Amino acid sequence: MTLSVAVQIAVAIVWLGLYLVLSVRYQRSWDARMRAALGRRLGTGVGWAQSNGSGDPFTDDTTAGAPVWRAEGTGSLGQQLWQHGVARAAQLAVMVGLGVLPAAALLGVEFLLHFHGLVVLGTALAVIAIFSLFWVGTYRRS
Repeated sequence: MTLSVAVQIAVAIVWLGLYLVLSVRYQRSWDARMRAALGRRLGTGVGWAQSNGSGDPFTDDTTAGAPVWRAEGTGSLGQQLWQHGVARAAQLAVMVGLGVLPAAALLGVEFLLHFHGLVVLGTALAVIAIFSLFWVGTYRRS
């Protein structure tokens, strides 16, 4: 089944538009709600924090930490480790489930239906831009 290039572009634009709406909706309201619900389950607050960066021991190169979900950590050391681990795992699950799967599905559909190469390239660039802005947290204001 071969789709015309106009239909391919329309499918890509509509899917990317829905992905952008999902991403904005997540960042504006769902993120806070998910963290609050997780905090209630864990019995502690879950918020955004800066993770530790890493450094190369042989050079002066360092990487800045990324924003991550972090539990406030109450109780014994074991409880605190459990709370931090669950918060990070939940963030990764949300990032993969809501951030990666829709984009991967779009690219998969494009490959399976043999979309034109330029449509796939444009989609890939748009996905990278949306994902880096809304899901990775690199540009998140702390």
